[in-house]
Amino acid sequence: MFDVLLTNAKIVDGANTPWYMGDVGITGDRITAVGNLKGQEAKEIFDLAGRVLAPGFIDVHTHFDLLPFPFSESKYRTSEHRTRQGITTVVVGCCGISVSPMSAERSVQWMDESQSVKDFPEDKWLHFGDYLDDMSRQRMNTNFAAYVGHGALRYSVMGNEAREPSEEELEKMKERLRESMEAGALGMSTGLIYQPGVHAKTAELIALTEVLKETGGVYVSHMRSEGAQWIASVQEVIDICEANKIPGIMHHLKTKNKESGEQVKTVLRMIEEARGRGVDIVFDQYPYQASATTMTVALPLWARSGDQEEILERITNPENRQRLKEGIRQDYGWKNMEEEKAGTDNFL
Repeated sequence: MFDVLLTNAKIVDGANTPWYMGDVGITGDRITAVGNLKGQEAKEIFDLAGRVLAPGFIDVHTHFDLLPFPFSESKYRTSEHRTRQGITTVVVGCCGISVSPMSAERSVQWMDESQSVKDFPEDKWLHFGDYLDDMSRQRMNTNFAAYVGHGALRYSVMGNEAREPSEEELEKMKERLRESMEAGALGMSTGLIYQPGVHAKTAELIALTEVLKETGGVYVSHMRSEGAQWIASVQEVIDICEANKIPGIMHHLKTKNKESGEQVKTVLRMIEEARGRGVDIVFDQYPYQASATTMTVALPLWARSGDQEEILERITNPENRQRLKEGIRQDYGWKNMEEEKAGTDNFL
């Protein structure tokens, strides 16, 4: 006898097969039978009358790292709005931004800069395992999984310094990544247009992802460019994964260039060719034609080093105005008036 029997369902099972009509039997918290279960007994029977029945969706890219905690003022802290959409698992720690691990001396500032949380306890979630344990004790309607953010790793050791790490600093980042992976992280994410990830060279990322090879993790990346350097950014992700033979995911693959038809063909060909060589590389996308991020990503690199006060001082200095304009056009891909107009016409 089943605990629950769902009958007359249009089953979409995620196995890349067409939908089919059938029944699903559940015992405890496990699906124990799928198929024609007519005549089977159950404690509860629900006739779905042809409605779609599918496995829960996994939202592979969210920024809900703090959603179930008191730091969030959202009325959706239990994630009920997610389950009503069929989402049963959310993934956090994307785009290089995770709330842990962190160093005690930088914890308060990191949470202010990355999460806009004031008065954060400096000794909270210094270790990734502490964050996962705390998350598991919250009241949530979904499962969760988490990446370690490269931004958090780098900030914990170097802050927002615009330079390469020393050997000692790199080893410290690797130690914290290894500890986080052993605590249960899925892998490491990067946000290479954000502080402090924007200052990391490819060699740093290849060195860090050696830890993912050791621990069976995945590398996921918000790439360096979705404009003028898009193709080079895609190639960088492929190179990092190929160097250490690790799986990789490109976050929200897209380009902001309106005349992008040939570029899209080139990028898809690059991914197919890499997969043909045995590189386990894929990408995710969102189903709408918009994006949102911080305005600081448009600033040239020289203006983005240091903390928020230092950045504000540079961009409000009248002597830097012309240099800022030139850097934005060059670094962000607005190299001439036509490109600049194509971009700004689409700003909200």
